Amino acid sequence: MERDASVQQSVALAKLALRANVASIDYMQPVKDNPIKSISTAFLAGAAMGNSSGNNKVPSGLFAMIVKAAEQFL
Repeated sequence: MERDASVQQSVALAKLALRANVASIDYMQPVKDNPIKSISTAFLAGAAMGNSSGNNKVPSGLFAMIVKAAEQFL
């Protein structure tokens, strides 16, 4: 089976459009918009990881607090 040339062209155009859109995404924009929340979330995540270094588990209460802080970005 041969593919239609117009289908190939539309796939190529779609790939070009995707590449152009990906290049314009600023992944740091949520941090720039909310620096205090970003620092707070990073601190809580660091505290959780530092707290759990002995047994490699994050306490459930601390994990819930981190999830609640992270929800602020959504």
